[in-house]
Amino acid sequence: MKIVNKRITVLFALLMSIVFTSSANADLLYGAMSGGWTTDQVGMIIGNNPPTKSILTNLGGTSGARISAFRTETGGSRVAICQYSNVNNPNGGDDVLIYDPYNTDWKKPLKELPMDKNPVSNVRGMAYAGKYLYACGYDFATVARFDMTNDAYTNDKTFNQLNDGKYHAEAIAAYKGYVYAVITHAANPWLGDGGY
Repeated sequence: MKIVNKRITVLFALLMSIVFTSSANADLLYGAMSGGWTTDQVGMIIGNNPPTKSILTNLGGTSGARISAFRTETGGSRVAICQYSNVNNPNGGDDVLIYDPYNTDWKKPLKELPMDKNPVSNVRGMAYAGKYLYACGYDFATVARFDMTNDAYTNDKTFNQLNDGKYHAEAIAAYKGYVYAVITHAANPWLGDGGY
């Protein structure tokens, strides 16, 4: 009986690995290319299909543009395309375009967070947990939370206590009810001032 149970367990594990491997082929991979202020482009690969180039073009951002895939509280797939188009303005952030990648022709976003509705400038990362989407920005070390209920993406909390131009948020993650951000310090990172 023990041998039969072990064989069933091994067979079940093998079947599950095949299921997970085959479902991974349906995932999306996004890429971005920047050629300057008005030539940012986004492309994608779905499963084993050939790449789709230039699904979005002439975005108007800079090489600071970011793409983040995330899920809503109900499990819906979303993609945020962040354009670093509001350089050095602590009162406004990136223009963020949010799409449902499985239900779009890419001509119009599902939701747009214009600069005046997004406090995060130079988005370096996004994370999600439950009904919240979190973003961190290099400029001014800003971390913001957005309520995604009904695809509203309402900014309801913002942290930027280190807003002196010397601190920079580099990455963000959400895990078991907590949000973690990596924040660095440098008075002038381009000149190697010995910041930490």
